[in-house]
Amino acid sequence: MATLCLEDKEFSAASITEKEKFLTASKRADFLFASNARQARARTNWAGGILVSVDRNGYEVWATVIRGANNLYACDLPCRALVKFVVVKDMSYVADTCAVLVTSLTSLNNIAHWEDSIWGDNFAKQFAFIYDALVAEAKGSTG
Repeated sequence: MATLCLEDKEFSAASITEKEKFLTASKRADFLFASNARQARARTNWAGGILVSVDRNGYEVWATVIRGANNLYACDLPCRALVKFVVVKDMSYVADTCAVLVTSLTSLNNIAHWEDSIWGDNFAKQFAFIYDALVAEAKGSTG
């Protein structure tokens, strides 16, 4: 049985819904609506995330806009979505199953290498690229 851990909370993948979420989170795909991200060959998991980098321990770092109940996105100001950076650790070697542990990135200083597909020569430009891709994809997928 697969297990998905989100922010140190463990969820069994026994139900169809949880299993689908687990499988979706592990996919790599092209962006459908964010043309710059598609052109840059940035990768999405089709669950609202973009592959950003690898941390100092070699784990993938993903960014996502925060979505709550009723598919509403968290904002700190009107029309400004909140972005969360997470580290995805492959735990299959520990549990001998298909499992990952998802935790918050504690510091941007923990990023060892930015993906080449994240355009920008400084963090402000890279963040703008990430934000624009995530928002375009969210708008496109929700109509």
